Amino acid sequence: MRHSGLYEGLGRPVEGVVSIAVLRANAVGDFIVATPALHALREAYPDAHISLLGRAFVTARDRAEADAAVPPGGGPLVVLQPGATDPRRCWSPRHFARVGDHFAGLGAGIAVNGTRDEAAAVRAVIDAMHHRDRAIDLTGRLSLGGLMGLLERSRLLVSNDTGPMHMARALDVPTVAVYWIGNLPGHGPTSSARHAVAVSWRLDCPTCGRNCIGVDCGHDASFVDDVAPEEVIALAQPLYEGPAPADAMLPETREEPDPPTPRAARAR
Repeated sequence: MRHSGLYEGLGRPVEGVVSIAVLRANAVGDFIVATPALHALREAYPDAHISLLGRAFVTARDRAEADAAVPPGGGPLVVLQPGATDPRRCWSPRHFARVGDHFAGLGAGIAVNGTRDEAAAVRAVIDAMHHRDRAIDLTGRLSLGGLMGLLERSRLLVSNDTGPMHMARALDVPTVAVYWIGNLPGHGPTSSARHAVAVSWRLDCPTCGRNCIGVDCGHDASFVDDVAPEEVIALAQPLYEGPAPADAMLPETREEPDPPTPRAARAR
């Protein structure tokens, strides 16, 4: 169907574009939306210079904090995030341990992150791993900025539906998130290019059997533990095998000392 009026020409690139400026604010949500927008612009205008206008999301101090907690140079890094504020959204530590062992067996370092309140979950993941020697306990060791510095150089994040997952997406770091179907529509990724979801379709509380769509029955049993580790590993493997973090970043999101000279638009 041909669009007319307000939508006429919708979807067709503008001819002769040499430079594009993208203005966005600096909250996490702004970065989450900006990243897929940059990918779409790069695909539509492969020869244009694209400038992302805004403060750098990860600072030198953040990177230094991350490097002190997890020294770089030890091979690929996979981050596991087993905690969440709502226990019903928490995948069990033994499942995270299975994922950690898989990637540790491929030579990755496994950083298990959590707040001090999540120390028991972090410790349970590491204790259940066979490759404990490749696991790092990050309980309470990183500020939000330090966590951003660590995620920035991580090959992959495997997480519950919780804050660090959104932070990784803002940096376009590959993620696999375990979701309850009731939360997926409002909180899922905006792009599937580098982000995957493993979904639990459970509607009834494991404790009382009550349907909990739009209702809180008061029980804390996990609604996502039905998701098998093999499913998460299958989603995570191709993301892990993708470009290393520095190579995967769009040039527009990297810090540069001087703006590059705009490239001429390709002749049509």
